[in-house]
Amino acid sequence: MGPKTAVKTVEYPPDCKEVSTELSKDELHRRLKQLAKVIQDIGQDDEHMKYTGLALHMASEEFLEHESKDIKLLVACILADVFRVFAPEHPFGNTQKLKDVLVFLVDQLQGLGSPDSHNYKRYYYLLENLTYAKTFTVCLDWENDDVVLHLLNTVFGSLTDKHSDKVITLLLDALSSVLSDAESLSIPLLDAIFVNLVEPNKSLAKEAYNLAKKLLKRNSSSLANSIVNFFNQVMMLGNTGDSEVGEKLPDVLFELYQSSPALIISIIPFLDQKLKVNEVSERKAIIRLLGRMFAEPDSDLMDTQSELWQSYLGRYHDIETSIRVMCIGQAEDILINHPSAKLAISEHWNRRHRDADDNVRCAVVQAIVNTCKRGLGYVTEEMLQCVRERCLDKKFKIRKEALTGLAAIFRKYAITDDGSKSDLESTYKIPIQWIQNRILQTYFQRLLDDKFMVERLFLQCIVPFSLNSEDRMKRLLSMYAYIDENSRKAFSTMLKAQTQLRKLVKELVDVCGEPESPKLIHQVSEQAIRISKHYPDSGNKVAEGLKKFFVSLITDKKSREIMEAILDPKCTCETASEKSRALQTKLNSGPPGQVMAVKVLLERIAPLLIDQEAVDVLVQYVCDCLTGSCDFMDTFTAPSEAGMGLLVCIAPEYPQAFDSEPTFNNMTEFLKHENDTVSSASLQILMNTGTTLKEKFPDTCEHLLQTLQSMVKIGSPRQAKHAVRCLANMFDNKDELFDQIASFCAENLTMESANLCTALVALGQMAVLAPKATFVSTLKPIVQNVLVKQILMQDQAQRQVRRASELWTADHMLSEETQAKIQSMKMMVRWLHAIQGTDNAEKYCTSTLRMLNTILATQGDLMEARRIPRGEMARIRLTAALSILKIVHVGAYAEIVSNETFQNLALIINDPVLQVRISFTQKLHKYLLAMKIPLQYMSIFSLCANDRVKDRKSTVKQYIELNIQKRREYLRKHPATNNRVLFSLLPDYVIPYAVHLLAHDPELESHDDAPNLRNIKECLWLLLEPLMKDQASFYSFQKKIFEYIKQTKDAQNPDDDIGNKKMWAVCDLGIQIIMQRCPFNSKAVPCGTPLLPAKLFTGLDKSNSNKDLYLPRDLIYCPSRGSANRKEFFAPGSERSKVKAVDGEEKEMEEPLTGGEEESKSHGDAFINPEEDMEVNMPGALGRRLKRKVADMTEVSGMGDGVQLIGSLPEEEAAASKKPKESDEDDVPLDADDEDVVMSKRPVRAYTRKK
Repeated sequence: MGPKTAVKTVEYPPDCKEVSTELSKDELHRRLKQLAKVIQDIGQDDEHMKYTGLALHMASEEFLEHESKDIKLLVACILADVFRVFAPEHPFGNTQKLKDVLVFLVDQLQGLGSPDSHNYKRYYYLLENLTYAKTFTVCLDWENDDVVLHLLNTVFGSLTDKHSDKVITLLLDALSSVLSDAESLSIPLLDAIFVNLVEPNKSLAKEAYNLAKKLLKRNSSSLANSIVNFFNQVMMLGNTGDSEVGEKLPDVLFELYQSSPALIISIIPFLDQKLKVNEVSERKAIIRLLGRMFAEPDSDLMDTQSELWQSYLGRYHDIETSIRVMCIGQAEDILINHPSAKLAISEHWNRRHRDADDNVRCAVVQAIVNTCKRGLGYVTEEMLQCVRERCLDKKFKIRKEALTGLAAIFRKYAITDDGSKSDLESTYKIPIQWIQNRILQTYFQRLLDDKFMVERLFLQCIVPFSLNSEDRMKRLLSMYAYIDENSRKAFSTMLKAQTQLRKLVKELVDVCGEPESPKLIHQVSEQAIRISKHYPDSGNKVAEGLKKFFVSLITDKKSREIMEAILDPKCTCETASEKSRALQTKLNSGPPGQVMAVKVLLERIAPLLIDQEAVDVLVQYVCDCLTGSCDFMDTFTAPSEAGMGLLVCIAPEYPQAFDSEPTFNNMTEFLKHENDTVSSASLQILMNTGTTLKEKFPDTCEHLLQTLQSMVKIGSPRQAKHAVRCLANMFDNKDELFDQIASFCAENLTMESANLCTALVALGQMAVLAPKATFVSTLKPIVQNVLVKQILMQDQAQRQVRRASELWTADHMLSEETQAKIQSMKMMVRWLHAIQGTDNAEKYCTSTLRMLNTILATQGDLMEARRIPRGEMARIRLTAALSILKIVHVGAYAEIVSNETFQNLALIINDPVLQVRISFTQKLHKYLLAMKIPLQYMSIFSLCANDRVKDRKSTVKQYIELNIQKRREYLRKHPATNNRVLFSLLPDYVIPYAVHLLAHDPELESHDDAPNLRNIKECLWLLLEPLMKDQASFYSFQKKIFEYIKQTKDAQNPDDDIGNKKMWAVCDLGIQIIMQRCPFNSKAVPCGTPLLPAKLFTGLDKSNSNKDLYLPRDLIYCPSRGSANRKEFFAPGSERSKVKAVDGEEKEMEEPLTGGEEESKSHGDAFINPEEDMEVNMPGALGRRLKRKVADMTEVSGMGDGVQLIGSLPEEEAAASKKPKESDEDDVPLDADDEDVVMSKRPVRAYTRKK
């Protein structure tokens, strides 16, 4: 390689003196500086062999190990020029000497780390010289790569943020000259580069990180093979101990991909194998890597590596939850940078949003919402539908995430800053107005957390309270015009709940103003606990926080005044907002629990939405809608009706906000509107807000009186109804007014009168509102002679109706005669309510119930003349059924209803007309939930098990659960004082009524009628399932009710042996359902003595236990082996072990019935749980199954051969990928301006590796 004979003499260039360490430091420094300057000018073509001795002399240990840094730097510059002059050879004889010199030169490069040093320019010259001469290439042929490794570590370690671009470029060139000529790089060398790409160096040494990336990018073609070999050894073969970055290989791969995809283009296909390893952490690291690579803005991997892309998508169904969550989260950046992946990701998100794991479902919601926040165009309508579906998730945290996200999306894209509708929705062609419906309808969820969340989101996003009155009402009116009927009902319910809480708090604040005393403190504490029940978390923290706050109001006058101002009916929205902030600021120093409790309370009671100014603006907007001059409502159908509906919704909750003369004047004008809906709505508004009208605005009130009287007399029935209520609320002399109007109405009670229905409605409403008025005593002959004999019992000649064959007739299609019949029945009910408690009231009620029962029995055709169309008959019998429900609101009347009438009424819930069934069920639920009708009527719900519409069963089941929950909650708050009260409230006492009702099923012919008994079992289970849910302590009590009934007879016909056996068979069905449900021997649980209604059953015969079974053999339940209930069934010699056969002969039942054990396994303790992802049989509901899809999952094979996918694409080897073109970075030009340290501009002969 170099000369092998040592040179003994040293020849110096001209003008240079001999240098030796024996000289003083200053002299040696001057001579070396002169020597460096002279040798700098020596060219490569000059005679240089004579300086071999000088080169060896300068490479001696006395200079290389000198203690002075300045002298060592000058020596290094001289040696660097020696390499330049002697290139491509070198004057050093042996390899060790050469190695020592190169290591010495590398050590001097460490001075580059001090750009402020006075010798920095000379360090720069040293680097420049070594770079241009490619000095370090001479060591590439050595087996030991210590020098190159030392060079890499020194260069990366010396970089600082003070280095100029010129220095960075030289370092890059120096390293590139070594790496580009190397055939392959060892693992330590690549480690020295890669360690700068990953943490912590990536963050702590930014300059080294950037240099490493540039180095890899420039030398991508020459390093590709070495990098492939590196990853084969370290990643594929698992030799991670040989590398410093062995645990961070995925991060290295990603940095390499960012630097130049060509570096790892050959490695990428092998990553598919790593997706199938059993180790979760390793699989997760590769998935994280691929997700980042696919998400890169300029990445084309989806196209070039389609199989790998499909394998990556398959990880959305990995068995590991954290991996599924990771894939979902990575999709955000992929969608932003690659919209073409929208369809594939949407498909997998659609499957994962129904995942069995809560975290996965929540991750899908978060990912879709976050992506949508970054741009509405990045998501699809199907993705938003996934979030919409999660709003009904069984977990509150997921519902909260979905609703909060949708609200933020709506606030950002649906409305502008001034509250008007945004154009972004139409721009992206993705509808989002439905978000309003979804958020509001969540208010019907049972948890208070959902209700609080809806209230907060409504004021923050749907109708932002921060808007001014004009913009806020514009947004509110637009919202109300768009939302559907259910959402409007939810909005109304929300306002009512807030008003109710506001009244409770106002009462408490008023009490706090009284003089302080122990009794007052106790009273305030009790009422504070009552208010805490309106919180989602009604635990001790909330109760204690509210108690401390309200007790403090007794002495804290300032805080009490703030609360009084907020609760003032005339408080404006702006004032409420300011006062709320002031009170929260004042309380911030208090306990956190108290601060949060008060904050939530203020959010609910502060009037941040409606005040008098807002109502004035809203009324004006409605006026503009009526005249067609409201521009922002042009896109809605019937905007005026929507506006009036909104005012009707607001009026009962904020009546003081309507207390202005312009508003009342507008309402008066609305009464005259030709649209009946508008005029009726204005009447409802006046009915709720006009109590102070006569006192404050007498002129308006006088004019309004005449209008109201006219509407009662000649208006529509709907107008008459509301006009009567307005008169009752606005005027004190209502009895006199009603007497005057009644005489006019009585004159119109003829079939020929055009105002017949109006008169009927007016008379009925006036009777209810003024039962002591004179005209009420004159209604009996009208009811008897006109309503019954002239209207209900008279059918005109058969009418020609266009749709006579239809089962249902809409309101606008009803004939005048049928309308009169309907209003007549309603008036009779109202008259009965008016005369309750008077003489002969029960007699009149009995006659009315008998007539209504006849209407039900004749399907709505009282006289059976067959002159009434079927659709109108349905309307008549529905009205008759609802009239009975209205009558039993009065306790005295409820006792008069006969069993036959009740049974005919119950059959309406199975009416052949769907509209009849729906309307009757809704009214029945409404009255039961309000506890206005007896518990007996809840048994009617059981008949819905036979409904042909499946959705009706689930709806009715919810109704039953709500009623049970309401009654049990009431009993917890108000414990029953006697058995009579308990019997009327405890929901379990619905069982006797259900048994009696089902036993009188018209289709049940005998106790061995197996097909109909199965249907009855369905009916019993529909009622018993909610009763038995989470109430194990009631099992024994419920079972004892059935056993007691079996010891009685049917009071309706006690001598009917067939009827009694049918009733006992129903009891056996109920007992078997309980035995199937009960996981233990229900006899072992103590319970009270049940009561039975004497109206349905005869006295209890205790001498006859009646343990016989009255069921066909195929309906008899056989307990499983080991069950505590089995002993009860198969006790030796017990009567229950004997079954009455169909022919009446007793036979001993063998213990293991055929298939009994198998039946018990599927129908014993395993019951349908709607939250389980499996299919099971429902006990007692033959043939009913609840099906849900099991989320597609991936299972890891235990044989070490990777991940076994379910329903995934077949695994194939990755195709060879094409290498992208290399893109070298342009060299940065050097502008050196130091005349002492400047490289010659002439071409330099450099070192090259010998092949």
